[in-house]
Formats: sequence, C-alpha cells, structure tokens
Amino acid sequence: MTDTVSSADSITALLKNFQQSRVPLQVGFDKKNVAHTSYLVSMTDNWLHIDQLIPKEGNQQLKPGDDLTIQVSHGGTLYQFKSRHLSPTIEEDGFPCHKIAFPQQLDFSEQRTSFRVPIRREQAPSVNILTHDGQRLHAQLENISDNGLCIRLHVPQTISDTQLVHCEINFTDFEPLSLDAQVRYNKAASQIPASRVGMEFSSLSSLTRKQLSQWLMKLQRHHIRTGLPA
Repeated sequence: MTDTVSSADSITALLKNFQQSRVPLQVGFDKKNVAHTSYLVSMTDNWLHIDQLIPKEGNQQLKPGDDLTIQVSHGGTLYQFKSRHLSPTIEEDGFPCHKIAFPQQLDFSEQRTSFRVPIRREQAPSVNILTHDGQRLHAQLENISDNGLCIRLHVPQTISDTQLVHCEINFTDFEPLSLDAQVRYNKAASQIPASRVGMEFSSLSSLTRKQLSQWLMKLQRHHIRTGLPA
C-alpha cells in the first residue's frame, strides 16, 4: 500500500531527517533504467542541493531541465518523489553539486520485515501517547508487529513526522506495554477527522520485547481460531 505526504512542513521534516542521517538517494533520470547514488547536502523552501552522482559519469549526462525520480529507503520505509534538475552549482564548502526542485509530494510504502497483525476495531486496545513537547493523546491500535505499530488518532495531524514518542498500549486481558517509538508517517483520513500514524519501535528492552512477542503470539492464535479481522 502506497501513501502520500503533501504537506510542505512534513516533506521538509522528512528531507531534514534524510540529510542528517546521511541516507543515500537513488536518482533516476533520462528514462534510463540506471540509478545513481547521491546525498542531500542542503535545502531551502524552493530547491535542494544534492551531492555529485555516483558513478561519476552520471554528472555529465544530467542536464538542466531533466526530470528526476528519487527513491530513499529509510527506517523500513521506501520513499519516492519527483523533481527536476535546475543547474549544476557549487556548495558553500566549494564542492560541486546539483540544484534540483523542491518536491511537491513524497510517496511512501512500508518495507516490512515482519508480519503486522491486524486488530478488529471493536476489540482494539487503547494507546496513550506522550509526545516530546508534552502532549498526551489517546488513540486506538490498528495493527502491530514486533517492529512497529499503526494507531488511529481521533484528531488529524497531531503528531509531527519523525519524532520520538512514548506509547502505552492497554490490553484488556494482558498487562500494559510501555515503549518508545519513532513516527514514520502521519496521514489524515480523507472523510473523517482522524489520522493514521505509523511508528517503528525504538530500543526495546529484552523484557519489553518478550512481553510484546507473547502478546503477538496470543493475538495470532486468537485470529487462527476466530478468523482474521475484516
């Protein structure tokens, strides 16, 4: 399933994360099935500076006006956006780079390494969220795996992308589970005032991971007996 981020603030937050984490960009252009590696060097509201392409032959082939398709794999999620090459340029440190247009949207899809167990809405455990700026939010669990979870908030776009939050999952027949998670995407529902927020677990203790595995096993066995949620 592919989703889209179109908010300029959310796109900026994601791009800054790519820049700070020095995540490689896979740059495609000129309708050739060849990906060139680069990195995000700097950015403004209107353009990005990306590093020289690898392999280096791509720098001579890339011309102003060329349409670009850029893919980024980060934190279990594959991001893709369209851009356009504006001009070759020189960064403040004197190194050559490429100036490209700021993207209007980012498409993304999860690259899951583990199966996410879905939850029936009427049986969904409540999730209490504490954000870094002190917000306390109430949500419902939509699905969960040993690597992450998806929650539904009843107010749209409340948690900013990429931030670390603390979650407490309140199971009806199991003791609460407390853990930290990194926000990976935040998408407002189209017709109702709600948001779906996907998160990746961060630095789980051995005890918390054991508790999570036990609950996932119990939930999967319940689904086998009663059928998967619709």
